[in-house]
Amino acid sequence: MRFEIYTEKPVLDIELVATGMPNRYRWHLKDDNGKLIADSAVGYDNENDCWAAIALVQGTTATTPIILVI
Repeated sequence: MRFEIYTEKPVLDIELVATGMPNRYRWHLKDDNGKLIADSAVGYDNENDCWAAIALVQGTTATTPIILVI
């Protein structure tokens, strides 16, 4: 498995002008076959925040609770 960090691009140039937001950092986790396992739910303003989010995911263990929401 591997984490990949990338920047999301605005869909349209006008979107960048309207929001004033630069490209945001995102991550996804892929298995060895390249299939997507998980991705960031949000974009991050800077790369360090993206790395911190990855560290949170890496820090989960078998004791992390799993809650079934029906």
